[in-house]
Amino acid sequence: MEEGPKLKVTVKQLMNSRKAAGPAPHHPEYPHARLKAFSSTKDLGPLYFVRSRSTLKFENMNPEKRVTLLVDNRSNSEEDFDSSRVING
Repeated sequence: MEEGPKLKVTVKQLMNSRKAAGPAPHHPEYPHARLKAFSSTKDLGPLYFVRSRSTLKFENMNPEKRVTLLVDNRSNSEEDFDSSRVING
């Protein structure tokens, strides 16, 4: 596992190169995960998702609630098992 400055560079490269991620807001009754388009700032500040305010996803992603986000660079090939990068946090 990478650490320190090298890890930060890897995370920035992955976040700035992906167009979709899997946000999974915490929901007390059941998991709620979907693949969604997102945009991140170059410094990995806020993440932006385009969502309708009338959806359960929007309601569960308000700033006071917990959200897990999965971002990866898989291409759905056998090489993914050895070379893919995943951020889950």
